[in-house]
Amino acid sequence: MYDSDLSDIELFDSDASAEEDNGTETLRLASAQTIEDLFLQLNLDALSAADQRRWEQLLQVPGQIPATFDCASPVFVFPEDDDAPFWWPAIIVPHSELDRCMPKIESFDNPHELCVVEYLEILSFNIVRREDLRVFNPTMEPYISFSKRPGFIDDPAVRRGREFLETGKPPNKFKWSKWGKASLMVWSIRLIFH
Repeated sequence: MYDSDLSDIELFDSDASAEEDNGTETLRLASAQTIEDLFLQLNLDALSAADQRRWEQLLQVPGQIPATFDCASPVFVFPEDDDAPFWWPAIIVPHSELDRCMPKIESFDNPHELCVVEYLEILSFNIVRREDLRVFNPTMEPYISFSKRPGFIDDPAVRRGREFLETGKPPNKFKWSKWGKASLMVWSIRLIFH
């Protein structure tokens, strides 16, 4: 894994982690771009020992967290497996493209902090938390560090992630039923206003 020095991280008051928004509490995580930003907003006293260990593992992997779940984009997903040589490549399924065959995020208390991903290795969907993701980009961490590990570059899921970055399309067998709806919505909006 990575070496991480947390000695310079200061923790903020836990009351600062939520703010009022039209009478409902929403976490200020939407603008966070790094795992350190999210960590600083935690109430560590409220975490179980297992969650504290999980956060320690998340902090060891540098990189940016996707800013939005509104478009399909390749990501690395925290494997929750100590033996995994690197995080698992996947594609974010935009909320507007979720269908009845995918896990439902609406039943959770914080669906805006969750997303559905499709793993590029095993063709399955899963719900993941924002902090469990890192941007998949060959010029950024954690890709750079992962690329130094044996088998990473030739891994089929990593190759599919790179192909997605180059073409904007996953392999056909990885397309879901509403694939492309989010990008079509963006193009429709551009046409209306131009």
